[in-house]
Parts: sequence; structure tokens; C-alpha cells
Amino acid sequence: MRGVDHNPASRKSGSPGPGSAWALLLPGLLLPGLLLMVISWQAPALAEESWMVERFEVFVGSPITEYGEDTDLAAAEETEDSTNRPPAAAIEELERALNEVGVWLRENDFPAPAIRPIVQTPSGPAYRVYLCRRGVGGCRGSASTIGTYAGYCADEQNRYRSEYLYLVQENALDSTGVNHQGYQTLVHELMHAILANTPYGFAIAEHCSRNTPWFWISEGIPDAVGNDVREALWAGRYQPNRGAGGVAKDYGARRYDVPLPARKNVDKFGETCEYPDGARTEEAAAAEDETCLAAGYLTSSFWHYVERAHDAGMTYSYLVTRDPDKPGLLDIPPEGAQSWTRDVRWANEGLRNRTGHRLDFLYSLFIADFALRVPPSNAHDRRMAEANTDAEKAAAVATSLRNWLRILFPSGCKEIDLNLQTTHQTVTLTIEPMAATCIWVNEFNLPGLSQISFLAGNDDRTLLEDISVVRAGSSIGVIGGEPVALPDRQYDYYAAWKGFLHDSTERTLYVVTNVARNPGRTVERTFDLVVTLPTMGNSALATVPVPTSRTALPKQEPTFKRRSKTLNQQRSETQDDIARQMKQDKDSLTANVDSAVEVSRSTRERDCVEPFRYDACGPHMLISLNLRPGTWAMPSQTTGAGGQAAQFMGGLQAMSRQIGTDVGQTMENIVARLEGIDGSSVGISFPLIDYGFAGSFDNASINVSMAGGKRLSAIGPADETGRSPLRGQVTIEEYSPFVIRGRFVASLAEWLPNGDDPPIFQPRTTVSGYFSSVAPFQEDERARPVEKSIEEVAEDVAQSFGLSPDVMEMLEDAGAFSGQNSAGDPGQSGEAGGAVDEAPPECDCSCQAEPDATTFCRLVCDLEYEACL
Repeated sequence: MRGVDHNPASRKSGSPGPGSAWALLLPGLLLPGLLLMVISWQAPALAEESWMVERFEVFVGSPITEYGEDTDLAAAEETEDSTNRPPAAAIEELERALNEVGVWLRENDFPAPAIRPIVQTPSGPAYRVYLCRRGVGGCRGSASTIGTYAGYCADEQNRYRSEYLYLVQENALDSTGVNHQGYQTLVHELMHAILANTPYGFAIAEHCSRNTPWFWISEGIPDAVGNDVREALWAGRYQPNRGAGGVAKDYGARRYDVPLPARKNVDKFGETCEYPDGARTEEAAAAEDETCLAAGYLTSSFWHYVERAHDAGMTYSYLVTRDPDKPGLLDIPPEGAQSWTRDVRWANEGLRNRTGHRLDFLYSLFIADFALRVPPSNAHDRRMAEANTDAEKAAAVATSLRNWLRILFPSGCKEIDLNLQTTHQTVTLTIEPMAATCIWVNEFNLPGLSQISFLAGNDDRTLLEDISVVRAGSSIGVIGGEPVALPDRQYDYYAAWKGFLHDSTERTLYVVTNVARNPGRTVERTFDLVVTLPTMGNSALATVPVPTSRTALPKQEPTFKRRSKTLNQQRSETQDDIARQMKQDKDSLTANVDSAVEVSRSTRERDCVEPFRYDACGPHMLISLNLRPGTWAMPSQTTGAGGQAAQFMGGLQAMSRQIGTDVGQTMENIVARLEGIDGSSVGISFPLIDYGFAGSFDNASINVSMAGGKRLSAIGPADETGRSPLRGQVTIEEYSPFVIRGRFVASLAEWLPNGDDPPIFQPRTTVSGYFSSVAPFQEDERARPVEKSIEEVAEDVAQSFGLSPDVMEMLEDAGAFSGQNSAGDPGQSGEAGGAVDEAPPECDCSCQAEPDATTFCRLVCDLEYEACL
């Protein structure tokens, strides 16, 4: 175990006395100026790997605080309190629980706790833990205090009498013995004692004010570990509190529309605790616990998710580790002046080191998961018990979800209503730094699968890169926008969070987060977000059946379970869902997906004497409307949380789950089906326009595919020149970098062969239609993508694959990614990006023999590699 000794120079009092726990710890050296780097860092020295003291003794009485630093505290407290002594069984249970959690902590690499005094017992030396009466002697605290760890900062006047731990009898015990709060608190306070004996604890001991930015760490982590260990070790020994206050504490239910490092009291539970703006919940009205809880404690929900996200077990290995080359978070002292920016940078670098994921990535997927992780409660159980029909049960679930979201986002979720007439809607969002908000996209009941996209423009490029969008209850999301520069437009930069698979028959929740890639640079953001629906249709398609049942996504129900799934499990389920969707979409065509409407500008076309009289020549706009399978053969689906590279790779993973060997036959079947549908493809060309244009053309070139491979055109009879003039009518109702929306009418005709005589002009039918395209700026040749370094692209791809830090390091060492100099530090590619230093291995069995290429082969040559095994 790690037992890094306190640095005596950091203490204001003298050296520890002979009765101190420090005398039993082997000294360790905390290296000054410890600097964590992305590629390499200097790790703290590891000290003794086992606890020198492995047992705990429960002492009934109050800790003594009035003695000098040379006092033998153990001797002074030999007489226990016999006046209000609890049952012997309760004391024995407390000792048993302390010893059990001590074993768990030792086995999971946590260092020894900084607890005094250490006493001799028949079983050997033991840490003394006090069980005292509230308000007696050193047993302080409010009526709600269950226990306390009095660390170095506990008493400015008596620093020598710090590092003691006590539980309050009245609150930690009940008539049955140790209650659920007592179990949780003994771990929570023990974790405080352990934090005090880590490089992280040494650093924050220099700032003894509790009202500090690091409160979300120093209280959130002990609460997360306390709740998890209690469930793992002692389930069944206590009665859980299913009231609002107990649920809030156990789940870490706090508002997340305030910053993640928030210290202020923002969580309001109980009769005496009003929500901001007077908002109340049914749970709060029926609360059994009337305590207002601080956000720092309740950030346990985030740390709990981080544990579940990267580890199938419950070890909290991201906090501490025996590996000196891969320090855990608590092994890394925060550097620099104390501030919330320092602390989120510390968390970001530590999490990247231990889990392979950045803080913005983990926070975005956490809040998307937490938004639907509605806790079980007395109020919810009562609603479900009173519901007799399926409709009433659904209403009960909706009520519980609504009340839950009021806790997370008291200011409310924006509501979006889309349909064929209103294909996009704009909402103005203000999001604090390191915080989130929510958006409901209400049902709109279009046939087939739909895709929803989110777009924004801003003169501040970093705003677009800091904002992430994730569908609640899934790992489908875009972490950070991919901005493009579009000069001389309304905004300097535009970005799209594009292609969210969406069941239009269900009301769907999305979360929008504001955490920068470098989280310490996050600032409050106010911006307009455009929510859009790509769609098109024409009158020839009116009778084409689109089987909606085959394109329905799994419904995103609230879970009513505490434990989230690991990130790899979430990602795997997401890919499985999309793979099933793609399999269904082999036989389903829809007009409401991103690729159904394609818009492009052609500015370098050949000149002609009379553009758009007989031919679509000269600079022009081209709009293609096509029926598409909802997800089949569309690897740009948003299945990987990250940049465009991550989305593309995530889509490929989903495709690989089910494409198999029938891809050729499937595509042939889709093409054959399209050839039997009138109006399955429409091509529209008209003179070049620019953003802001609204108007009509009656000389557009419009061609419509008809069944049997026939293609009809919007042309008139031959005029005096013997040529057919263009007669297509197009109206552009709106054209901006966010959307192009319009309608068209085409009186179709064709020229029929007539032997050796001139062909015969034959009018056929009239077709009308509509279209709405998402993010036309992406096809604008003037748009310049903001280039990312190869390191950023590699990190995005690694996140989409869920690669561990060790695998990423192996790939980097093997030279799989460019942008590194010979020392292994980031190269000078900067924003210019770069290319892979070496060509990828050939996708055959020789890949298996490539040195250090096994993992890379698995990435790019999955099917071929598996054939070699």
C-alpha cells in the first residue's frame, strides 16, 4: 500500500508526538514540482505496500481535545462512557464493519488512513474510532451530523489533537443497531482520513477553508466510495431510506445546471428547503429528511459514474494504484494556486491517465446517463402501486421522470416541436461553465426513421468546440462541435452535431453540456442552437409504404436503478442497437435522414450563351432528393462520442456488427426496390444563389426517376429553335448555413423515339414536392474546416473504440500516429494536423506478424485479422 508520510514542513505545529500514527508509517518522499504530462510524468515514490495497523477499535466516549501535544491520548481515554452505552451488539457490529472496510481498502490499494490515536488491543495495534454523544466534549456537529473526521484543518488552536474520527450515537445507530447512514458515514469519514495521507491531501491541507473549489472532490469522492462500499459489503444489514432525503444522498441527486465544482447549497430537499424560483417536487413535499445538502457532497454521482464507466468491478482503481508509472488521481498533487480551474485541470489529466478519457467526454456521457437514471423512491413506489392500467403506469413513470429532471435542471428543459411545416426551431441556451441543460424533442410521427441534428454559429470558435450534445440514456453523442470557418457570413464559424437516430413517435431527451477539451478554459456560454429535421417528399411517393415498426429504435425508458453500466457496455449496446436498426433498414426506406437531401454549389461550370434556358449550365445549385435506408451503408451515423473521426469510426463498428457477406446482395435488393418506386430520386438544378436568398425560379432543371428505370424531365415542347426549354418551378423559402428549405413543381414530359421520324414530345404527369436540408454549409466549397492536430484526432478515434491508455501508449510508441518527435513529446504539427508516419498494415494474415501491430490490425483489419486466428 502507499503510505506517503506528511511533509513536516507543511505543519504549523511541531513534529508529531510519540503516540502519533505517523510514527507507525514509513516515510515517503513527495517530489516537489510534480508535473503531469499527456505522454510522460514523474510519478510519486511508492512506500510501504501494507498497512502497519490493520484493525479498528470502537471507543464509547468523546474524543478529548484539551490536552497538550505530548499527552498520551490513548491512556487519557482508557475509561469509556458507561452512562449512555449502546448495546454491545451495536458496538461489535461497528467494529466488524470497520475491519471489513479496512480489508476492502487495503486490497484495493488505498493507503493507510491518518487516524490517531493508535492503541494496543488483544488482537494487536488498532486505530481508535469514537462513538460519542452529540455535543459532549469533542463530539460536535449539528442535529444531522452522523460522523466527522477531524483532520489537520479541524482545530487551528489544537492542531496536535487532530486526525481523529468519531460517529454520533444518536444518528449512526437506531433501535436495530447500525443504520444505513452509519454504514455509509464510517466509510465516508475513513476516506477523509485516507485522502489526508495522499499527495492530493497534502496539497489541499494548505487551504483549510471548507468553502473552497475542491469541495466537490474532497466530499464527493468519499460519498461515492461510502455508498458503493456500503452496498457491496453490508446489503441486508440495514433498512434503506427511500425517502427524498435518503435518495438524494445515496444517489448524489443534485442540480447539474450549475458548475460541476459548485460548493454552494444548490440542492434542496425537505419541507424547509425551497427550490429556486419556488419549484417543488412531490418527493420534496413528502421528505423524511429535511436537511439541505451541499452540492459538493452530491457530486458523488459523477465520481460513482466514473468508477462504473471504466471498470466492470467496484475497486475505484482510478483513485490510487501501485503502478508508479500510472498514478491515480489521489497520487497527483494539484499544481498552482487554488481555484476551480486548477482542480478541473487536475481531474482531467488524472482521468486521462487512468481511464483514457477526458473530463468533457466523461461528464457529457455521465449527465446523459444520469438524466434517465431515476432513483427508486417511496413516492415512485406509491404511484406505481396506485396505477392499475398500462396508461396509468406510463403516467406514473412520466411523473417520476419529470420530478427527477426538476432536480437536475430546475430551470426546466427546452421544448422542441418539429413537423413537415416546421422543420427546424431555434432555442437560446445559457449554460454555466462545467454544467449542462436539457432539450425535449417532442414526437412528430413521421413514417420511418428520422434523424435530428443540432447546429450553431458563433464568432467564437471555442464556443462551438466546448458544446457537446448527447441523447439521454445512450452513448450516442457528439463531444465538442467540429467548427468550420465560413467568411463573410452572419457568423465566422459554424458547427453541426449531426445525425442523431430518432424515433419520431417518442418524446426524446437530449442533454447539452458546456465543458471544454481543456476544462479549465470553460466559460459561461450563451448561444442559439438550431434543432433541425432533414426531410423531403414528392407527390409520386404518396402511396409508397414505409413500415414504421421496422425503424423504431429501442425506447429510452428511465431506468429506476442506481447502478449505471460501464462505458464499454453502454457503447456496445449502442452499437448493437444500431446494428439491429441497420438490419431492419435493409427493407425500409425513409425520407427523413441526413443523406436524403444533398445540397451542393457548382461555381466552376462551363459557360453557355443562355444558362438555364435549355441546359443547366453555368454556376448553379444542385439539390438531390433520394429515398434512403435509414442507417444502411451510412457510416457517418453519430455512434461514437467524439469528433468527426470518432463518429465515422463508431459508425464503421456498428456496420461491422451485422454487414457480413450479404452486403452485395443487400445493395442489389435496395437498388431493385428503388427502381420500382416512382419519384425515388429527384435532381433539381437552378442558378447559383447565396445565403439569405428567398425566391422562385421557373426555369429550373428537374429530373425525376420513375419505375422501370425511366427518367422524366420538367421540359416544354420544342420552341422555334427545335429545343425543349426548362420548365421546372422551384421556390426557396429559406437558405442559411443552418438549413435550406423549399418546394418544387414539375410538369414532366419525355421525347419518345419515332423510328426515322423526329421524336414525339409526350407530356406525362405533374409532380410536386418539398425538401429541407441540414447544414448545407458542409457542402460549401468556401467552408474551411478548423484543422485538428493528429493527437486530437487520434484521441477521438481511441475514445470511439474505447481503447485503454496502455493500448494508446503502445500505438504511440509504435509510431502509429504522427505528430511526435523523437522524445515522444507532441510534435510541432499544431493545427496543421499530419498523416500516419507509416502505411497501415496490409489487411491480410501478414498483419498478425507485424511487430507491435496486433492492436492496430484489430482496428483497421478486423475481419481479415479474425480470419488469421
